[in-house]
Amino acid sequence: ICVSPFVCVILNMSLALFSRRDKYEFMIWIVSGMVALLGWAVLLLRRKSKAAFQENSRSHAGRNRESPRARTGLSPQEALDILGLKPDAGRDEIREAHKRLMHACHPDRGGSDYLAARINAAKDVLLS
Repeated sequence: ICVSPFVCVILNMSLALFSRRDKYEFMIWIVSGMVALLGWAVLLLRRKSKAAFQENSRSHAGRNRESPRARTGLSPQEALDILGLKPDAGRDEIREAHKRLMHACHPDRGGSDYLAARINAAKDVLLS
């Protein structure tokens, strides 16, 4: 397996100068070097990905502790307006209004991603 045709040509020319036994030793040396480089590259990638994962998890550690209102910026009154509910609406009414609107506005049914996100955010604010 060669990286480029140019490398293959040089390898074939240099191997033509060796005896059969020397060719095998040379190829074993090349393959073992490639395996060592590949192992080194894998270790470096694992270190980088592990460090990136740890940094990412540290930066998002407190993210889920925020209230839905803080995440979305919706007030309870705005959430009620989006879902078309009165202030005294119960949990079942909120869920039913959400289901009805998502059935009509879901992106998989030709609706808008923005509207679906706002409807979900409104439900989260009211149910929290």
